[in-house]
Amino acid sequence: MNIDRLKYRIALEKLYLCKQVMICVKLFTPNVLGLYEENGKWVVYDTDCVGKVDILGRGNLTNMTDLLYKRLVFISDKHGKKRDKK
Repeated sequence: MNIDRLKYRIALEKLYLCKQVMICVKLFTPNVLGLYEENGKWVVYDTDCVGKVDILGRGNLTNMTDLLYKRLVFISDKHGKKRDKK
């Protein structure tokens, strides 16, 4: 999946986003789930309520956008929010 497709699916499926989602931005502030590029590798990260960073994965863009999407689906499902499954 590419970045445009990821954004499209987030909007289309109305995923519940309890965190701020940052795409292509390295922003280690509290409650952020994000994706950024560093030295030719893409990184998916999550921060907790005080800004502690957890790197969820590193790899190519396709794999990391898939990982970010799966994480967003997990969070949405965990909070019991119905989403439009496409």
